[in-house]
Amino acid sequence: MKKNKIAKLNEKVLFEFGMAEKVQQSQIFDIQAEAQEIKEGLDTLEKMQADIYAEGKDLISELEELLTIVESQELSNDTKKSIDEYFDDYLESVQNLTSSTTYDIRRTKEVVTNNNWEDYFDRVSQYTKEIGVDDNEDPFLSLLGEQEYRKLEEEVDTEFAKQTSIVNKTDLKFLAIAIALEVAKGLLFPVVAEKMGYGDSFNPDNRLDHNDKSIEKAHKEANDAYRDKKIEKNSTGKWMELLYQTVPYDITAGTGNIPEINLHGGAHRLYTLGHDPILGWVFGTANILTDVITISPGAVVQSDNKWAELVKLAGIRSYKVQRKPKMMILPERVSTFKMFKDSYDIAREHPMNLPAAVFTEGQHLKSDINTKMGLPVPILETFSPDFASKLYTNHYDALCFARDMKIVGKSAIVSIVMDMLISLVHGLYYNPQKDGTRDLYEVRTRKILLIANTIGTSSNLIFSYCTQNAKSLDIGGLLVTLSHLFLDTRFLLNVKKEFVESRIYEKIEKEIKELDKIEAELLKYGEKHRDLYK
Repeated sequence: MKKNKIAKLNEKVLFEFGMAEKVQQSQIFDIQAEAQEIKEGLDTLEKMQADIYAEGKDLISELEELLTIVESQELSNDTKKSIDEYFDDYLESVQNLTSSTTYDIRRTKEVVTNNNWEDYFDRVSQYTKEIGVDDNEDPFLSLLGEQEYRKLEEEVDTEFAKQTSIVNKTDLKFLAIAIALEVAKGLLFPVVAEKMGYGDSFNPDNRLDHNDKSIEKAHKEANDAYRDKKIEKNSTGKWMELLYQTVPYDITAGTGNIPEINLHGGAHRLYTLGHDPILGWVFGTANILTDVITISPGAVVQSDNKWAELVKLAGIRSYKVQRKPKMMILPERVSTFKMFKDSYDIAREHPMNLPAAVFTEGQHLKSDINTKMGLPVPILETFSPDFASKLYTNHYDALCFARDMKIVGKSAIVSIVMDMLISLVHGLYYNPQKDGTRDLYEVRTRKILLIANTIGTSSNLIFSYCTQNAKSLDIGGLLVTLSHLFLDTRFLLNVKKEFVESRIYEKIEKEIKELDKIEAELLKYGEKHRDLYK
């Protein structure tokens, strides 16, 4: 939106600008007072000149009479002396009268800028204190007056609402089309999503056993290929052991000696972070390097303690794993800090240790993901272990979650494409002469999209509630609607702020020009009459 240049001032500069204008006003008031005093002085001079002229006429008449007497008679020395004294008294009285008419014009203190902005406002602040001006007032109110400012604000709000209103034939047509498309999408989503298996669990019968020969063969071949590729440029070492040894988070032996945890046997993948499709790349890799197992909060055994749930949620724990004589979990707790520190130290021992551990983690996740138990929904078990357990036991795993996220993403993309088409076509109807700035017109476009998305999502929510079917909920459309609520609302407020500021600054600039004009006229008047008081 095109703004007046003065509207680009930041808040601090604007406030300082207001301070400067207050000083300017104070100086103008002083100049106006000077002008009034000058006018009164001129009136006094005119009156004094008239009085002096009248006295002068009487004096001239007396002098003419005196001269007539002097010319007709010879005067004694005493008489001549008295006449001289009389003239001396008269001249002294004229001199006293002249000195009494001297007029002292009061001048305001000059605030010098010295072409330095900070120095200028330091002087302004000092001057405002000297003349008793309150520099804490709102510069808007000091320039416009409170009532005028409130009135202007209301007028600008009304003007903005009028220019961004969608109550016209063109916008209402677009709104109707957009609502129809969004509602239709929300109602068709359950039908399309059902055909794509949205929200369905997997059938374990269609999956492989965890020890299936094909999985073991593929795993070994991948390890061999990686070893052969890397050994050409790297020496042998611990990294080769990491490729072929059993990962520490894949065992449950030893948990009987640790009463506070329970890995639930075959469901141990849910409760070990090494099996998490996302967190496993961090914790699983560290576990492989250090022979440690890290468990999730769901593995913490519940108790009757009122703080049990809180302790459970904070129950990410790590335990040491021994490999000989029998591979098992030891009761020895390992802090998360120590585990990562040891991982760092081991990674520095050989350049291939860390890459081999990451490769092993990836291969293990790959070998488990298509088995009957699958892998748990990522991250969920760390903050909602009960819900994660419910999903996992109902055969809803990471692959099901990935499939559903793709469906949600596709739904969101459809909503975004629809919004883009509506926005582009609506933009073709923009008329600069009629619709104002492009930003104001875009506010109308975004209002149409926001209303249409809100109605479409609301209809989908109502349909899901009435059918009591959570699978009918269009999460992708809901996310797009929420983005409109936040982003479009913020855009609308920013445009409105710029619009209001622009109008107010235009008014302020007009007031400033008027003040400058008055100041120039007063200075011109003062210069014109300055010679009278030298």
